[in-house]
Amino acid sequence: MDNNKRNNSTWQNVWHNFKKNKLALFGLITIILLVIMALLAPIIAPYTLSEMDFANMDEGPSLQHILGTDKLGRDIFSRLLYAARISLSVGLIAEAIALTIGTTLGTTAGFFAGKVDTLIMRTVDMFNSFPFILLSITVVAVIGPSIYNVMIVLGVLSWTGPCRIIRGQFLQIKNEEFVEGARAMGASNLRIIFKHMLPNSISPLLVSATLGVGGAIMTEAALSYLGLGVQPPTPSWGNMLQAANDLHALETKPWLWLPPGISILLSVLSINFIGDGLRDSLDPKAQQNDH
Repeated sequence: MDNNKRNNSTWQNVWHNFKKNKLALFGLITIILLVIMALLAPIIAPYTLSEMDFANMDEGPSLQHILGTDKLGRDIFSRLLYAARISLSVGLIAEAIALTIGTTLGTTAGFFAGKVDTLIMRTVDMFNSFPFILLSITVVAVIGPSIYNVMIVLGVLSWTGPCRIIRGQFLQIKNEEFVEGARAMGASNLRIIFKHMLPNSISPLLVSATLGVGGAIMTEAALSYLGLGVQPPTPSWGNMLQAANDLHALETKPWLWLPPGISILLSVLSINFIGDGLRDSLDPKAQQNDH
């Protein structure tokens, strides 16, 4: 019970400090609104995903289409809402894959050290020696563009950050008294890792994961813009930008690129604000100042 109360108190302090950060709070509210709009897209959207208005093709904002239509007469606002589902899902699932791989390998490297650690960290160095976006483009081009391939590729190529973080945390706390005490009491390696070490390493990993979601959304948008990500007619913010990839559209049809561009900007900026707020709130110095 004491541990539960202490954990509850810690997270209450984190939330208290987080609320003080106005930008982080703005980011959290924005992301919550985006997620709600994405989930309720079939209800909120005035038109279906592929419904075409042949009388108003490639037209600017109007009472019928508040954000205009594309060259096929599809409503930009409706497609923007459905695209939010795709782009946010790619970011979350890709980061979940990266966290799973990175945490598993980082935990193994930090706990067992020695040759295992050397092998894993040399693999990390090998992955980091290639430019991330270039490697992503190459792999997706080889295996073929699709939403699922993008999720897998981004997740598999992004695990090195979480791996380094969790390894560093484990190396730092593996000789602490509470770990030695658990080992002396006969606790198994798995129990020591999951019961004692991992919970004490979660804070920097949480910050990294938050920022990683924003990075995945940006990379998906770049890949989709290049035609290597989510494939039409399924909308994503990235392939919606592709509709305005010529100078004429950029100059005369801002309704094609402003809505998806602003959506990407708002989501990534908000996620970064949340990450910065979490980093500051989880700082032990910030928590000590509350007492």
